[in-house]
Amino acid sequence: MDFSEYSVNVILESKYVFRANVANGLEGGSFRLFLDGKAITDTIAVPQTGILTNS
Repeated sequence: MDFSEYSVNVILESKYVFRANVANGLEGGSFRLFLDGKAITDTIAVPQTGILTNS
């Protein structure tokens, strides 16, 4: 399992769009988004895509 954590400094209160570019070389990949330690999404499935490339 991989784990990444990012900090974002939000200056204005608003609705924001989060977009994730993901790749998954295995079956059963997924991720969730957390805010202040609390899940703000359900588990988001990532289908098997093959090899990760930087594009």
